[in-house]
Amino acid sequence: MVDKSSMENEKRALIICYDFPPYVSVAGLRPYSWYKYMRLYGFYPIVVTRQWNDLKGNPSDYVRPSKSDKTTAEKTLLGELICAPYFPNLANKILLRHGERKFKIFRKTISLVLDYMQFFFPIGPKIELYRAAKDYLSNNKVDIIIATGEPFVNFHYASKLSSQFHIPWVADYRDPWTNNGTRKNAVLRFLNKRIEKNVLKSVSHITSVSEYVINLTFETIEAKKDYSIVLNGFDKVEIENISQLNKTKELRLGLAGSIYDWHPVEEFLGALNEFIVRFPDCPLILNFIGLNDERKVIKVMEANGFHQVLKNCRFSGKMLNKEYVARISENDVNILFNDYPILGTKIFDFLKVGKPIFLCFTGDQIAKKYETKFFGVDQTAGFPYLQIKMLEEVGGGVLIEDGSELINKLYSYFQGDLIIKDVNTSKLSIYSRESQTGNLCKVLQKLC
Repeated sequence: MVDKSSMENEKRALIICYDFPPYVSVAGLRPYSWYKYMRLYGFYPIVVTRQWNDLKGNPSDYVRPSKSDKTTAEKTLLGELICAPYFPNLANKILLRHGERKFKIFRKTISLVLDYMQFFFPIGPKIELYRAAKDYLSNNKVDIIIATGEPFVNFHYASKLSSQFHIPWVADYRDPWTNNGTRKNAVLRFLNKRIEKNVLKSVSHITSVSEYVINLTFETIEAKKDYSIVLNGFDKVEIENISQLNKTKELRLGLAGSIYDWHPVEEFLGALNEFIVRFPDCPLILNFIGLNDERKVIKVMEANGFHQVLKNCRFSGKMLNKEYVARISENDVNILFNDYPILGTKIFDFLKVGKPIFLCFTGDQIAKKYETKFFGVDQTAGFPYLQIKMLEEVGGGVLIEDGSELINKLYSYFQGDLIIKDVNTSKLSIYSRESQTGNLCKVLQKLC
């Protein structure tokens, strides 16, 4: 609760974001936490996002048109929500009409062209965010603008608004822009680099989830800017409300959220399949929670003959964060794939629910191969593996070197012989989303 005396001295922060509840995504939780907790630290948040309605719980939600063609506004005890309408482009309409498997190349071509043109012309579905923010600023005073990406066109809009209304702006990087490892085409990398350098010329400050992302950004723009690290974290309100289930005869493993190309899925599933074959008296269930591509994972198991583990899998799609936290608390062990210099978001919730974490994998040749291929050892040199660092600092986890060690550790855990260091709750408390929002507001206060 915010007292009336502090309300009179509040600064006003305009937050430009695309992902935001009720749309279910990890990206939306970051600005949502700012919206929830900023008033505790002297800032009144005004969130500018798109309208999220008629959600079906599948990938088409991201491009589904809004019910209204007008911008809506709502004031709450937390702040203000400005929700712009969403009008799908041609590629979106084809996807909605024919599904994601048809006209892929044609849709990708259209999207690619529009993704670049939106930085030079007032076009594309996301332009409504800019128009809604501009309308608001034309009639209301704001002390700071913060844009979170991606989509990185949000930075372009914040830069324009900053120039038009003489308001400092902050670029919040959840991931790298140009230098993100997925832009292999030299022409596209060149175009992105030019745009990123130009957009960040006017930025007052940069925030990010890690030093690694900051380093890649400075490498791209060939300059250094003032920056701060603002982590993601766990939402203690939702975690405090979960109930703990009793242990069952089955060993319940949880694999939550998206699986990326650098995650050793095949090696992990192969080890589980071998475990089930070798230890039939140790029943095992693998729960996929909020999986981004169920078909892909099933295909890997079928192609490699991992039939035993496939029979023991349980799948669930996207869900609200409150339900997601409850589901991961039901597992005996939660699996965390190695993200190398990236900390990610899952680890925070995993630690707070208090169930053991198995980090796969830390030192085998497969892990080294993925790091080199997707991150580049020259880019990760000098940066610690943040997940490993946190587990060593806070406790609550086991570092698994390879598939063979995973089998041995699972058996030891099932037999009750594995000793796992308890989570240090006092050290963990600084990683709540409320605390991290406080860190952000300290930065914003200096800029206002």
